[in-house]
Amino acid sequence: MFLPNPSRSFFFRPEMQKSLAILILLVTFAITSLAQTETGQITGTVTDAAGAALAGATVVVKSVETASERKSSTNSDGIYVLPNLQPGLYEVKVLATGFAAKTQRLQVTVGSRNFLNLILIAGATSDPKQATENADVVVDITSQNVSTVISEKLIRDLPTLTRDPYDLVALSGNVSPGDPTGRGVGLAINGQRAASINFLQDGAVNNNQFSAQIGQRVPLESVQELRVISGGLSAEYGRASGGVVNVVTKSGTSQFRGTAYGFNRVSALSSNSFDNNAKGLDKGVFTRNQYGYSIGGPAIAEKLFFFNSTEWTKARSSTPVISIVPSSELIAASAETTRNYFGQFGLASSLPANNDDNKDKLYTKAEIASLFPIIKGGAFDKIKSDTVVFGQVVNNRPTDAGGGNPQNALQSVVRMDYNFSNKETVALRLGTDRQNLFDGTNSFNPYGGFNTGTRLQNDNLSISLTQAHSPRLITQTRLAVNRLRFDQPLGEVGSVPGLYFYGNTTPTIDGYDFALPGYSTQGSIALPFGGPQNVYQAYQDGTYLWGKHEFRFGGLYSYTQDNRTYGAYQNSAQVLGTTFGQALDNLVKGKLYSFTGAIDPRGKFPGDTLQLPAEAPNFTRSNRYHEAAAYLNDAWRIRRNVTLNLGVRYEFFSVPRNRNQSLDSNFYFGTGANLYEQIRNGKVELTSSNATKGFYKSDLNNYAPRVGFAWDVFGDGKTSVRGGYGVAFDRVFDNSFASILQNPPNYAEVALIAGTNISGINITDSNTGPFDETGTLKIPQSNLTAIDPNLKTASARFWNLSLQREVARNLVVSVDYSASEGKDLYAVSNFNRIGSGNVYLKDTCTTGNCTARLNTQYADINVLTNQGNSSYHGVTVGVDSRNFLTRGLLFNARYTWATAKDNLSSTLSEGLNNFNLGFLDPFNPNLDKGYADYDIRHRLVVSGVWDIPYKPNFTPSTLTGYAYKHLLSGVSLSGILSAQTGTPFSVYDCTKSVNNVCMRAVGTASASGSDNPTALGSANRFEYISLSGLTAGSYVNSVTGTSIFGAFPANMTERNSFRGPGYWNLDVALFKTIRVREWGTLQLRAEAYNVFNHANLFVIGNQTDISRFSYVPAQRSGRRNIQFAIRFIF
Repeated sequence: MFLPNPSRSFFFRPEMQKSLAILILLVTFAITSLAQTETGQITGTVTDAAGAALAGATVVVKSVETASERKSSTNSDGIYVLPNLQPGLYEVKVLATGFAAKTQRLQVTVGSRNFLNLILIAGATSDPKQATENADVVVDITSQNVSTVISEKLIRDLPTLTRDPYDLVALSGNVSPGDPTGRGVGLAINGQRAASINFLQDGAVNNNQFSAQIGQRVPLESVQELRVISGGLSAEYGRASGGVVNVVTKSGTSQFRGTAYGFNRVSALSSNSFDNNAKGLDKGVFTRNQYGYSIGGPAIAEKLFFFNSTEWTKARSSTPVISIVPSSELIAASAETTRNYFGQFGLASSLPANNDDNKDKLYTKAEIASLFPIIKGGAFDKIKSDTVVFGQVVNNRPTDAGGGNPQNALQSVVRMDYNFSNKETVALRLGTDRQNLFDGTNSFNPYGGFNTGTRLQNDNLSISLTQAHSPRLITQTRLAVNRLRFDQPLGEVGSVPGLYFYGNTTPTIDGYDFALPGYSTQGSIALPFGGPQNVYQAYQDGTYLWGKHEFRFGGLYSYTQDNRTYGAYQNSAQVLGTTFGQALDNLVKGKLYSFTGAIDPRGKFPGDTLQLPAEAPNFTRSNRYHEAAAYLNDAWRIRRNVTLNLGVRYEFFSVPRNRNQSLDSNFYFGTGANLYEQIRNGKVELTSSNATKGFYKSDLNNYAPRVGFAWDVFGDGKTSVRGGYGVAFDRVFDNSFASILQNPPNYAEVALIAGTNISGINITDSNTGPFDETGTLKIPQSNLTAIDPNLKTASARFWNLSLQREVARNLVVSVDYSASEGKDLYAVSNFNRIGSGNVYLKDTCTTGNCTARLNTQYADINVLTNQGNSSYHGVTVGVDSRNFLTRGLLFNARYTWATAKDNLSSTLSEGLNNFNLGFLDPFNPNLDKGYADYDIRHRLVVSGVWDIPYKPNFTPSTLTGYAYKHLLSGVSLSGILSAQTGTPFSVYDCTKSVNNVCMRAVGTASASGSDNPTALGSANRFEYISLSGLTAGSYVNSVTGTSIFGAFPANMTERNSFRGPGYWNLDVALFKTIRVREWGTLQLRAEAYNVFNHANLFVIGNQTDISRFSYVPAQRSGRRNIQFAIRFIF
């Protein structure tokens, strides 16, 4: 088994041992906590042949895998309940005096409630009609949940390109893969944002609470089952307004079982991408290997069981990158400050020699002047025309060429289960997740020392105790500790200022970027970034049976330490100009257009005078916050075939605060008759000095009713009608306000502009640059991040109605209607735009110079608010089968028709098609009401595994029979087909844009285009929609002369009123299992991803701007990947 090195592991450190000791004390005092979300239950009634309830009947549940037993008995109404069962196959046996014993098998899935009514025959020692069944597909007749279970066989046998079990969440209905943020698992569930998903692993929360993503990933071989709850959440599920993804890891069994495997994917067997083919480029070279093992079994027979799965990933991949850099001749002809700066950094590879063979790779001053407008008579223009001033350098960048980012990674899970008795069990799980993305995958630059990667180190420990106190009362107690560490460190050169031609864009020649020393704009420049997040959790679940009522109750307490370094402008940004000509002149003169850096204002604010020299601020914060929840649910069997679920949940999310609260500050609105005046009169204060005593007031009103019903229509467990209604709350994730550390008086992001707030700026290798000088400086306006002091917890109402019918044995058809309505959703918008003071408060100005802001002390004020809202309706038709028609076919199919609308689809406006931060008009957010970014009208996903039927004792008598016996025996085929209509997008007009705000285009145009659009002159570029009916620059505000303020024209296009092309893909796997010994088999696998090598069409979302293009540009993307594997199973 794999176990971490004690000298390096997080759990063996002294501070961790202290924390674990505290947690053990907490469980000793029985802290109240969460529900049995990772386990299942079996419940039902025991009656005689006449339907009379049998009280006191003994019910024994035995695990087929481990032979462990649990006992209960029926109450006076003949009802029994056996909760907290690990997912697996169970044998249920009922014994009653004077009646024949009856036994039946039942598959318990993760988080399931399984209803099993048993009828006993009187007067016999055994029931001659008793049947032992294995019902893998069952109709839900007890709960209102809308969910999809991904079984162990599907997880194991379906093709998954990176062997990530979370990829299979997309097999569920009522989900949309159109969410552009990458948060959660990349899917929007039940019409809510991807960030609004709660991930559970063995019943404990598994969220990265900074990024709203999965906390720790686990090897695919370690997963027993996965359940996606996409609607009808019952009271035990919280912390999410969208859905729940519930993963349960495997435990050991009564027999030793295991696997050893290797998966290989190489570029030689993969096709080139459509884009490379269109541009005449060779495909990238990559090799990806994933290999590992799993093993489990009894350590002590029928008492102690163990399981371990460990997987390694090694990916090697690179792509040549051509960059254009200044020549040594240009640097020599430049000022001393330029020469000194470039003297600190060397190129990773040299410029080509100046000869005829390299004339296409070198650019003279005359050639540059012919390609770009330069300043006539300027410093650059005075350089001799034949002087080589720029040249191409080629470097291999570690990048994803088809096999994932180059990396070394490790995932491991160790689990131990101990049965003290049939009334007490303990489970312990230790997980670890390591990933090292190579330098150059994050920041990349042709100058040496600026390449950086990413380091990930996650650890998880969980321990649970299940106790059957009586047939009526069963409890489960759990403790868990998560430590998630994500780091993007600095490169070898350390912290140094970068040099850039422009602020946000890069000049190019023939598609090749110009490059200067600095942390690259191709990756993150806010370096270093990251740190550890520690989450301590305590859980307790209880189930109590009283008459026809089954009470489930519990709660949670969680304490989080989020320690985060965010080096925003730790590496100062030196910008040479606003045009290429200005930038070239300043490069030669050794001057800058602007210098933006971070300083410690020493308790002062913009407008105050600061004594120089200045120092760097503290770039690290350590936020602390608490979460608590409690719930109660009554499953009331009002009739034998009708169950009412009456529940309520309460959740509390504390206001985050830094360990040193004197570093916390926020912008608080001032007095005024309206919001505009309150912004004008607002100010920044330390949170400890403001009346709120925090960033915002605690929201204590998070009560969530959860009610539902389940009706077994005919009482035979084959047809159900179910429905529910509830409210769910969604905590704000830390990344939403991470940049609040940049607020004064402890931090100031200061932009100096030559000739404006400083006389002149030299190129420098110091991060404090002009702030190194002596004297004083008036602190200029700085940007703020603010949190609305009245921020509420975001929430959503949801409701559903479902019909399920078993139309044949192991074949269930379902129709689910699900809906949600998001309220007070999180949104970040700039409340202090350039010109807002002139527009809203009538500040006087002269035409063309109306730039007054609402608050004159600060520049942009990006405020986190509750201005978001959403609505969703969807209908999903599902088909589930196991061993269909006894032909070895297992399949799931989901077709979803849905419509999702909102006014903002992500808190931080992260999609490529979001041209604005937040709303077009932050004071009229419903102006942006339209289809959500992830609105997909039609979606179909079909998955299946077919074990081709074969009779083991078949004796061939013909050549065909011989081929059948030796070729088809042990052969299986699996695949995933997904198809969907397109996602919506907006078209913008940035003609009169300022402050990075663009209005939407005015006029009319076709809402969608052809799937076979007109090809343009550039390779892999198509005209998807003609925008000739839209007029660029047709609107300006009469006060400011810009287009960022209303009232906007009535014929301005609505947000997301255009629709992109559809998408489809098919992945297949073929494998043959060969028995090599009585105890072992060998499996050979071949997997093809995008088997038809189909290139789907995609809109280029960040180029839908009529001030730049008279059409909607699109491109095709797609390639086929082939993966081979070998697995040994014993």
